Amino acid sequence: MRFLILFTLGVFLSCLAEAQTRKAFIVGVGNYDEIEDLPKTLGDANGYSDTFENALGFQVTRLLDPTFDEFFIELSRFVESIQPNDEIAFIFSGHGWSDGGQNYLALKDAPFQSSELRLKRLTAALNADVIDEIRARHPSLVFAVVDACRNNPFDLGTKSGRKGLVRQSIVPGTLVVYAAGANQEALERLNPEDSSPYSVFTRTLLPKLKNKQMPLMRAIDKARAETANLALSADHEQRPAVYSDISLDFCFSSSCRIAPEEEPWSTGLFPLELDAVGLELEYSRTYGTRQNDEALDIAPAPGGGAILTGFRGSSSPYGGGDGHWVIRVDSAGQIQWERLMSGADRLFGKTISIAPGGGAYTLAETGRQSVSVYRFNSTGAEAWKQEISGVWFDENIKVATTTEGSAVFAIEGRNGVEVIKLDQDGNQTWRTPLNIEDGQSPTITVGPNGHAFAGGTINAFDDDAQIFVMNLNAAGQTVWSARIPIGSHHDEEIILKGDARGGVFAAGRGLGETDTDDEKIIFSKIDASGNLQWTKAFDVGTWDWVYDVLATSDGGAFIVANTTRTDTSDQNTAVLRIDSAGRELWRHVYGGEGRDEINRAILTTDGGIMMAGSTTSEGLGEKDLWLVKLTPDS
Repeated sequence: MRFLILFTLGVFLSCLAEAQTRKAFIVGVGNYDEIEDLPKTLGDANGYSDTFENALGFQVTRLLDPTFDEFFIELSRFVESIQPNDEIAFIFSGHGWSDGGQNYLALKDAPFQSSELRLKRLTAALNADVIDEIRARHPSLVFAVVDACRNNPFDLGTKSGRKGLVRQSIVPGTLVVYAAGANQEALERLNPEDSSPYSVFTRTLLPKLKNKQMPLMRAIDKARAETANLALSADHEQRPAVYSDISLDFCFSSSCRIAPEEEPWSTGLFPLELDAVGLELEYSRTYGTRQNDEALDIAPAPGGGAILTGFRGSSSPYGGGDGHWVIRVDSAGQIQWERLMSGADRLFGKTISIAPGGGAYTLAETGRQSVSVYRFNSTGAEAWKQEISGVWFDENIKVATTTEGSAVFAIEGRNGVEVIKLDQDGNQTWRTPLNIEDGQSPTITVGPNGHAFAGGTINAFDDDAQIFVMNLNAAGQTVWSARIPIGSHHDEEIILKGDARGGVFAAGRGLGETDTDDEKIIFSKIDASGNLQWTKAFDVGTWDWVYDVLATSDGGAFIVANTTRTDTSDQNTAVLRIDSAGRELWRHVYGGEGRDEINRAILTTDGGIMMAGSTTSEGLGEKDLWLVKLTPDS
């Protein structure tokens, strides 16, 4: 059963002139000598050949059922013909397999029984043998489509052969599309009488590629939506997954446009609005020393930019070192000022919120059963510091600013989960226990209209784990409370974010209502009266942790999550756009080949997102503070 379609679009910096020629190398393998035949692959190859040659103006080299030697002879000729600034497409439809790190393409004479080492020598490595060789010729564009099998068709005599293909690393100018999401199976046909010559995803994509003035990302998203609806008609769940770092404006024409007769970006299961079609990467910056540096929270600064808090210069990736680090950056990510509070009682700054006058409140771990609360003015000078005792410092601790300018934060203390309020001068106004039995992972947020919400988890690690949410008035008294079942939960971050309508979004990690061990992002909406509107589960990778939620003015939200897989230690950040009904509109994944994670995010004044965390993929030290700015596609 065929599983994924992979698109790689590499737009190189050397693209300074018009492309000389457009060339496509298209391969379909369906009639294998030893492994299972595939009935749709030749049809897919013919369909792509027709589209690229007649609709997009490519010179097409087509191979049907080539052997290993035939493939490499023709590929060598093709690569040698590439001139700088050519636009190149590579298409493969057939069997594929992976050793866990590299994807391989199986040609007609691929052996059924083989050692893994021998099989590597008798199949084509997608990156090393194909993509890298094409890129070495300096084309302006590389667009690769690989449609391969979900199940490994080979008998390797070992358990080392992986199931299906692994995900491509995301690099600038790259688009990766999976025809089905994690743990889903892509359909070859809708039913036994399905006479289409193409697989389900290919038949939805080809007509859109033929419109070369349509932005490529729009074509992908429309095909993604139609695929999901077609699969649903066959009582099958198939949601194509998209990992993109290309411009949403890119198309195969010199001028992209949206036909007026078409309904803009709104095809069924995954409707996309023109004012919410995605975000482009504006910049990715790192800061720090040669050791471990990280931003643990970020808050929007008046006039643009942000204030971040975390730690700097630690020998441990978990904090300490030089101490509590606070940085003010402008909208371009340039440092305006920074402060470092060193000393044994200032291990790291965990959370930050903007104070009246453009300053900030921050909370720092002390290493004792207490937290230090700081207030800084707009130039970064320390205004005051208060130590709150009887606090079991929690990774999920969060400070928020009330409408009158006070600081409120939720902690796990001597009386269980408590909420504490300090006035602008640092005086404690009240400290209120929430009386939640077995409550953990406390957090707090203040919505745009001044509503305060506190929450956390109940019965973490148990099958009946819940998220609890409480609406608090200015005196810390409970107005209403709600509980959300999430199945098993591993005591990770719980995120609350109030919206403009007086309600609140709640997000965590759990099993939901499934019977599998695959934990998902659990995302819920509660209205202003405390009524649960809906609960949704989103699956990005093998392991997903939600780290922030950003409420949008249309009643929807962005989910910011970190994601990884069991076959690698790499970690990346996913941004999901959700509408007011809880439907996913799109998702993007950001990061490199290391451990790249975002801890918090903010909405910016231009409608974009600024995210802060840490990266091991780039920068100076072992782990550097990572700041990412996403801007709306223009």
